[in-house]
Amino acid sequence: MFFSMEPDKFFPYTQIDVVQFPIGLSGNDIIEKTFKGPIHQQLRDALQYIRNTVIMEEVVKYPDRAEADRFFNYPYAAVEEALSNAVYHRAYGEREPIEVRIESDRIEIVSFPGPDRSVTQEGLKNYRVSNRRYRNRRIGDFLKELHLTEGRNTGFKKNFGCMKDKWFP
Repeated sequence: MFFSMEPDKFFPYTQIDVVQFPIGLSGNDIIEKTFKGPIHQQLRDALQYIRNTVIMEEVVKYPDRAEADRFFNYPYAAVEEALSNAVYHRAYGEREPIEVRIESDRIEIVSFPGPDRSVTQEGLKNYRVSNRRYRNRRIGDFLKELHLTEGRNTGFKKNFGCMKDKWFP
């Protein structure tokens, strides 16, 4: 999957689909972009696309001070962590792509078959996910070498911590 330009020949739907709904699910506008190729390149390209076309910055200047405040519509670090984890932990035997669904108020990342059964709602609420069994250890090793993941069960806490600090003080 890292060394083939067309890994979907061997594992169908090994791709990342980014789907935007600019005016919501009830609107007629849908923007779709599919990323194929080696999975690390899919990940990098999808993240770059999201950074360039989805994440927006607002700068608020004040008349009484030189410093401005900067706000982003989505936390890039959280998106990066979640999408990296989706690539790492998906079941490549499933014939479903990773899908990133972008609406005006949320980003959903769907990767089948979803989280391991050891991940509980209670654990998520407390930022405690202690599963040590990895679905794709070798893929994780490569992603770690490429500095795309840490591979030490830090994803949930890092992701939620980033969102909590910036969006839910």
